Amino acid sequence: MQVENNVVENKKKEENEEETKGVVTMKRRLIASFDLFQFMPVPKTEMVSSRRSLYGSLLMIGCFLAYFIYTLVAFITNNSPTVNQYEEILEALNITLPEIAFGYFFGDPFTKTINDPSIFQFEMFQVTKFQDVSKKDVKTQIPLKSCNPDWIPASNYTILCPNESANMSGALYQTPEFTYPRIQVQYCNQGGNQTCISQQEIDQIAAGGRILLYIRDNSPNFDLTTGKSVESVPYSTYQYFLMPGLYPRTEIFFQLEKYTIKPDFLRRWSNDVRNFLSIQKINSWITNVSVYSSDNAYQIGFRTELTQQISVLTYSTSFDMISIVGAFWGVLFSSFAAYFLIYNKETFYRENKQWEDFGKQIGVRKAADAFNLTEETPHSKVNDSIVFEMTEIHQDNNHSQNEQDRI
Repeated sequence: MQVENNVVENKKKEENEEETKGVVTMKRRLIASFDLFQFMPVPKTEMVSSRRSLYGSLLMIGCFLAYFIYTLVAFITNNSPTVNQYEEILEALNITLPEIAFGYFFGDPFTKTINDPSIFQFEMFQVTKFQDVSKKDVKTQIPLKSCNPDWIPASNYTILCPNESANMSGALYQTPEFTYPRIQVQYCNQGGNQTCISQQEIDQIAAGGRILLYIRDNSPNFDLTTGKSVESVPYSTYQYFLMPGLYPRTEIFFQLEKYTIKPDFLRRWSNDVRNFLSIQKINSWITNVSVYSSDNAYQIGFRTELTQQISVLTYSTSFDMISIVGAFWGVLFSSFAAYFLIYNKETFYRENKQWEDFGKQIGVRKAADAFNLTEETPHSKVNDSIVFEMTEIHQDNNHSQNEQDRI
């Protein structure tokens, strides 16, 4: 009875040990699955992992994740574009003049605006000149209105704005038609029902004030070198002085700029095209009023360049980032694998000596045997004699059999 109890207990103990070994084996395989440099021995399909290669794998994964996060953050926050700029002939026929506002400011500091017909008055015209000099200029008046634009935060004064949009197109005597708007300032002209102040008073006001012209800025609000948004003043200010006896004139040239922002396939998936008008240059000159009329005080004209500037901003794309990260992974993996794969292989064969001659143990033939390229082994004399003796015995047996058949 005691013997049977011992047998049952030993059997249970063996079963418990086998279950424990099975659990340990499962845990070991689970941990080894994180080792990226496991070596596959032949023919058993179980990876060979070591503590050293496991730590190396975790280190490599950490380095890769750190590089990936750094690359992603740099791609989002510091993706500077490559800018390609060139000029081409302007295709647009008419360009709308940006929003403008103007007035005569007087005082110290400029605390008053003057729009008094008894001193001078502002007018605005749309003028068309023709390449054919036999045709007369066409001049259309643009009505003005009192305004206080919200895009001029510092302006607390009532100034003048055009009541309708004005257009610019062509170039003087280079295109069939040249259209441009202009602001004309005229001194008060005695006559009719109009009463004007004295010339001395006009000279005093001209010496104590100036014309301020505000042009709304619609230039790009980002830095072309970095692609980042920048704060900019929403308008440009120009000041002009009245000089009685002289006729100052100014021409402001605008150039159309077209910006094409290429997609980076993370924040933008298509081309972003933006058009802006920028002030390219300003020409000014002064003539004596006797050449024209003594009523002329100032003239400001607006016109466009015949060319437009094209700017193409090309950013690094998400595919470029993926390629860089993928290349880094390949270099990193190869560097770690060159050491840990060899280390796991040598560790396995060092602990399993019988695997070094595994091919001989299972009788694997040489490559030459597989293709029947080995020479036949020559027969020895012993083998030849054995074959001869066996032949004679076979013949004797046949002879005895024939004699028995005759009988």
